Amino acid sequence: MTDTNPTEPPSTPISGDQDAPDGPDYGETSSSWVRRLAGAATIAALAVGAYTGYWLFASHQLRGGIDGWIAERAAAGLTVTYGGLEIDGFPFWLTVRLENPAALWIGDAPIEWRAPSIQASARPWDLRNIDIDFGGRHEVSGPRRVTVTARQLSAKLILGARGAVNAHFEGAGIDAGFSRAGNLRLATLAWDINWLGDVGKTNTAPPIRFDVGLDGLVLPPAWSSPLGGDVESFRLTGHVSGPIGHPDDPAALRRWRDAGGTIEVARLAADHGPARLRTSGTLALDTNLQPVGAFTAHVEGFMDVVDALTRARVIKVGNATAIKLVLTVVAKRPAGKTPYIEAPLSIQNRMLSFEKMRILKLPRIDWSQLLGREIS
Repeated sequence: MTDTNPTEPPSTPISGDQDAPDGPDYGETSSSWVRRLAGAATIAALAVGAYTGYWLFASHQLRGGIDGWIAERAAAGLTVTYGGLEIDGFPFWLTVRLENPAALWIGDAPIEWRAPSIQASARPWDLRNIDIDFGGRHEVSGPRRVTVTARQLSAKLILGARGAVNAHFEGAGIDAGFSRAGNLRLATLAWDINWLGDVGKTNTAPPIRFDVGLDGLVLPPAWSSPLGGDVESFRLTGHVSGPIGHPDDPAALRRWRDAGGTIEVARLAADHGPARLRTSGTLALDTNLQPVGAFTAHVEGFMDVVDALTRARVIKVGNATAIKLVLTVVAKRPAGKTPYIEAPLSIQNRMLSFEKMRILKLPRIDWSQLLGREIS
């Protein structure tokens, strides 16, 4: 007789043929991850290779485009050369650096420009957005010799369709020397210009908009006005209306004038010597291609202006007394504020007049000399 324990379950024999419990297949999972990583690496390598190929192709096209543009300019009479051309910036930039660039314009009076270097950069995926750095020393030789040295001089260009361009220029610490006039200094400069390009005859939008601002301008003695040679600040905003012809067309100015072209000045603000001027109005060209215009002017410091013009013998002493009497009558004197006068300002037959009083005879503009080519 065999003793048994009724509380113990009967033992179950394990057969060697019985299946083991299911569990994770670590070998298969590891192999799957390896295949995925290998696929991702292959895709990444192909993407990097494709992008590298695109960057190299773009840099090659850019170099060819520069040389092609130079060849086109040569056919138009402008010779452009450079000492060296480098393209780098991979992977996030396409940066072109020209060493010792120079340009020679063969016209009625040859003009040559030279600089130590110019650098332009753009994102490889956005070649219409260009940053340009051309700080340093620039030399211009022609009828007059000009040298310009700038601590900072840069531009940002956004190229649009049909030749449209938005440009923003900035400068700081600018010194310019003019062979006949002397030296000019400028603390800061900002200039925005919007050119719509070839918009067609049916488009009536202004072809050019502009915004110019500068601070700390010191003029050479030859260019100083009766108010002195310092311009504390200057701001000019507005637009050009009327069809703009090709700049190489000798009759472009006359065509623009005949078509009713004007310069609409939305704001002109200048702090020059004792004068604080704020004005807006319209400019055009008369039959002799000289400026004519009508403005509404707000002037502070007007008594000191009359004194300065009298010392410079622009205004006769007897006339100065009469002018001051008139200005005293028309001046506005708001409580707690600087007195000012507000009256029409006009330019006619090169005469600058304020409230029907002749102030200053303006010099004649010689467009042929100013633009370096004959104007018909």
